Amino acid sequence: MGTDFLYFDFKTDSWQFGDVVTRDSDHNPVMLIPENTAIVRIDDKDVGCEHTNFIVLGGSHADGVMVDWHFGVSVTHEQERLKLDLGYSNAAWNLPIARMMHEACVIRNSKKEWRMLVIGGKVGMSASSCSPTTSVISLDLKFVLSPWLAEKLGQYDKVEWEGCANM
Repeated sequence: MGTDFLYFDFKTDSWQFGDVVTRDSDHNPVMLIPENTAIVRIDDKDVGCEHTNFIVLGGSHADGVMVDWHFGVSVTHEQERLKLDLGYSNAAWNLPIARMMHEACVIRNSKKEWRMLVIGGKVGMSASSCSPTTSVISLDLKFVLSPWLAEKLGQYDKVEWEGCANM
């Protein structure tokens, strides 16, 4: 596990280098990004998300157990250094089934709504017994990008992954 990261800053259109540091300045943090995960970069110039710079979806642990969860990570500048912080996690928005070796992206549909697509990969409970999939699922990002809206409307539990046409 490395404690350094590369980060592409859309605002400055440049790559930056930083250290992974926890709140108590521990340079050996516990935050691990699963293997074979999908990481989606949120372009805050276009999307306007202020609490998350990228979303980590699914993957597998080193012991082969696959995960269905996700979390958002924010990259912040602190005393001329870049810092990674866990931005959010909401169980209601976890993948419907554990998935690894998949791809994900953020798109804007014809109605100008931001959606996240998760494409292909392998599904199952463990890396040793998972099966390839051609499925594509999508998630409406309005509550992810504006969590205050979900809270205001009491809609956290209304967010669901939707099936799309398979590849």
